[in-house]
Amino acid sequence: MKAATRLIPYPEQRAVEDVAFAQQAVPTRIFAFLMPVWRVQIKATVTEGEPYDLIDWYLERGIAEGRLRTAGELAEFFALDPVLVTARCGSWAPSAT
Repeated sequence: MKAATRLIPYPEQRAVEDVAFAQQAVPTRIFAFLMPVWRVQIKATVTEGEPYDLIDWYLERGIAEGRLRTAGELAEFFALDPVLVTARCGSWAPSAT
């Protein structure tokens, strides 16, 4: 077998030497075998997300865990400007009433 077509990048003699000296065993034969390899086509959908801002994480956590229901409650709890909270929350947190 030529070196260019080998599956193992080193000669069989080197494998025998490795078994004999490094692993302290006595090799008796060398068997060549091929493992099955399948060729398949893969289709994937890649979605690119935008960075999740830290302030959004805290606002959502305040709504979920702190039961803060309005932009005013969120702004007061986190000591933020109500305009900022309203801009970050959009339509999912009603304005302070």
